[in-house]
Amino acid sequence: MSLPPPPKRRPGRLPDGPGLTTRSNNKNVHPAEAAGLVPPAAERRTAEQKAEDKAKAAEDKKQAALEHHNKLSRLAAIEDRQRREDMVYHETAHHPIDPPRRSRAPSTPASAHEELPAESEDEMDLGRFFLFRLSHIALYPQANDSDSHDESGLFAPPSDDEDDSDSDPDSEDSGDNGNVKTSAPRKQKKLKITRSDIRDLRETEDVVGTPEVEASGGKRKATDDGNAKSKKGKTAKKGGLSIGIKETLKRKSTKEVEDDDSMVHYGGPALDDDAGEVVEREKSIIRIDAPAKKITQKELRGDGSKRWRVSHIPGPASNGDIFTNKVWPHLRKQLGRAFPWDTVSDAQAQVELDRFYGKNVMSAKADVFSALIAYRSHYWRSGFPLQAHKCILEMVQDAAKREEEGTADPDDYKLHTVEGMQSYIEFSLEVDNKTQTKAFYWREWDADAEKYKGLFQSSVVLYTYAHHLNCLDGLPDGIETNEPALGALILASQAVERELGFWKTGTYIAPSKAQKEQFSFERWGDYEVEATATSPKRRILRATRCVDSLKKWKPEDWEQVNMRAAKYGDPKKKRRGRSMSVASSSDAESLVVEEERIIIEFD
Repeated sequence: MSLPPPPKRRPGRLPDGPGLTTRSNNKNVHPAEAAGLVPPAAERRTAEQKAEDKAKAAEDKKQAALEHHNKLSRLAAIEDRQRREDMVYHETAHHPIDPPRRSRAPSTPASAHEELPAESEDEMDLGRFFLFRLSHIALYPQANDSDSHDESGLFAPPSDDEDDSDSDPDSEDSGDNGNVKTSAPRKQKKLKITRSDIRDLRETEDVVGTPEVEASGGKRKATDDGNAKSKKGKTAKKGGLSIGIKETLKRKSTKEVEDDDSMVHYGGPALDDDAGEVVEREKSIIRIDAPAKKITQKELRGDGSKRWRVSHIPGPASNGDIFTNKVWPHLRKQLGRAFPWDTVSDAQAQVELDRFYGKNVMSAKADVFSALIAYRSHYWRSGFPLQAHKCILEMVQDAAKREEEGTADPDDYKLHTVEGMQSYIEFSLEVDNKTQTKAFYWREWDADAEKYKGLFQSSVVLYTYAHHLNCLDGLPDGIETNEPALGALILASQAVERELGFWKTGTYIAPSKAQKEQFSFERWGDYEVEATATSPKRRILRATRCVDSLKKWKPEDWEQVNMRAAKYGDPKKKRRGRSMSVASSSDAESLVVEEERIIIEFD
């Protein structure tokens, strides 16, 4: 069962009655005037007042036009009189060459002046006023911009209060409007004056341009045939006191100059006052030479080479062989003993140069030796990352070979697989919290028992360290079995750490050319951290962390390390070193932690 819809609501109806209206007396109510906020408006004029004002305005306009015409006439008369005076002056303007000096007229008392009529004086004053105003407009046009809309004010005479009433009676309603207010009247326009109005009333006419004057016979004029007489040149003054002095000083002869040449001559300008003698300054004995042009390295080499070569060493060609086979091998040996990332000093290089070339024959500061030592030091350091990469590749190949032959140990890492390589990298880069060393540093690593043996004696570190031993094979006197190559061993460990980082994914990712992936001092050397508000200046040890430990090694310890690394040496090179015998030593080491440095002592 459905309910019927509700009834629609009827709109309300307004009550019958008159609408809202305005009071009839509101037209005469002015609250602002009653409160004193605005002044009361002027009352409107009646029709009779408008008629009177219109008649008066017409009469004033007629009178103003008449006065305007009279002013123009007086101004035209003044200009005519001045023009006539100019004409008379032009006719009598040819004065003698030496006219007599005019004496000053005697002053006359004021009573002796001739009194002029009032009309003449008024005319002269009015003319001066007009001329002043015209010249003022010509000289200062911007000062009259504000009056550009009313130019008649320039010549309008002073007048009393003008009637500013409106001249249009039709704009207002007629009738009895005594209580109706009106607005302020508009300003009445004034008559304008132009030059054409003055020119029409003048009797004379102004002449413009330069008048023609008869030429005198003293001036040169071109002849009819076009051959004019040339002007004679002046004889120039000669410099010098006498012929002998002139020849001694070897001065150039002064040429004759024309009038249009420069007025500055040799010896300076002539002075009108002989008493003001000017002494010529002597030439300074100080000689200022141009700065010497810096010679580039390419120009020093002489043959256009971009880099220094052993052929650039002074002397015979054998000097290059001496540097390659004797000087550089001994410098490379010193690099291996120095702190990692150190360079060969000039003093060290000079000792080797004096040893093989003779005392003070060659200088270590020469560009050729500085460049050759820098080149070869870079090549020597670059061999460590190459040797580390070669080591990992051989380990992968050996694991794959043993897997094929079935001789692989079940506990060994399967380096030829991605999972096996990832596990090996994770183990090798494991860090000990106590010593802050990594697993690949040690020959034996047991993190659970915290037992570590053989610092920097792991197979990968010794394989990489063998690069330095291969370089020492070129020494003329052979290799010492206890060679303390401290810097070379640390560089080898850093190269291995860098190489392991490229295998973290299980496959090799070649390094880019970015600075952070290069084997350089900026990435692997020590650096300093500036002091802050909460911490002092610190030195971060990246390369020399284990230097103190290696400095405490005995010759027997180095002999043991070198002997183990010799097994990974290049078999193609013939060793000329002494026989390497392993000295008996204990494998027990003790760890002593000193701040950020690790001290490892052999028992």
